[in-house]
This record gives sequence, C-alpha cells and structure tokens, in this order.
Amino acid sequence: RCCREAESQTGVKIYAGVEADIVSLKGDVDIREDHIEPIEYIIAGFHKFAFPRSIGDFFKMYFVTYFNGLIRPSKKAVERNTRAVVSAINRYPIKALTHLNHSLKVNVYEVAKACAERGVLVEINAKHLRDFKGVWGDLAASNARFVVNSDAHRPNEVGRVQQAFDEAVKQGIDPKRIVNYCGE
Repeated sequence: RCCREAESQTGVKIYAGVEADIVSLKGDVDIREDHIEPIEYIIAGFHKFAFPRSIGDFFKMYFVTYFNGLIRPSKKAVERNTRAVVSAINRYPIKALTHLNHSLKVNVYEVAKACAERGVLVEINAKHLRDFKGVWGDLAASNARFVVNSDAHRPNEVGRVQQAFDEAVKQGIDPKRIVNYCGE
C-alpha cells in the first residue's frame, strides 16, 4: 500500500523488497511463508550473523564461516552449502542472489547455473570482488546474468559500481549479461 501511495506522489515505480537470509541446509530463508507473496523483489544470500534455523544448521553451515581464512571448508561442506543455496533458488521467487561465495563457500558454477535456469541474477559486489578470485571462468561459463552492486552501507558509497563492472568484464563476463550495464 505505501509503495503505491509513494508512486502516485512521485511518479516513480517503487517495489516492496527485502534481502532475505538463507538460514538452513534445506535452503530456508528467514521470511515467513505468508509474508512472501506481497514482496515484489526478494534478493537472498548468506549472512553469517543471521540466525540459523537449527543448531545443526549452525554447526554444519555457519560455524566454519566465522573462521574464513583460517579454516578451509571441506569438499563435503562446499557440496552441502551448494545444495542449500540451490534449494533456496528453486524454492523461492528470488530475483537476485547476493554475496555468492563470500562467507559461505559453494560450487560457484553449480549455483550460477541454477541462477541461470531460474532467471535469478547473480550479484557482483564491489566490496567482495575477491570472493570470485579463481572462479570468474565458472561465472562466465554458467550463462547466468549479473547485476553489479556497490553494497553501500553509507550514502557516499551508493552507486559505486564501476570497479565491479570493470573487473567482471576484465575477467570475461560479457557486459551484455550485466543487467544494469548502460553502455553499447
């Protein structure tokens, strides 16, 4: 309702949106089922300080993320994480997947491929470009489409996407697959 009122006052199309957290190995998000339908734009990702669905999810999914850089997740953990993220992509009307491979390590190709199949955009985050080191080729091969994002947490950071765009193109992502690309 408030989005429609704001639209009529400003003439600008406004969407009701939320960034959801993937909180379980089953791919659950932290939005109640009855709250999903009125939301027009859901982006989702893993945030290590969100509340896991269960104690098992904490130990199998969250715990190792607190030690990124010190403890490398096992191959089994990466496979489990990949299944969780792909499950979320398949279960919910997600428009974009955020923070891919940031804290929660996954098989980037498999997740990006699932995004491509479901029409879910993959975020290329200006603050987390290092998360794609060594996997840019997987992103390019996946046929996914992308959105570059500043991940702004301060007003002066809003719109700072050029570095993310430039790096993506340098690493082999076709600029035409970046939906907020405004060039030729």
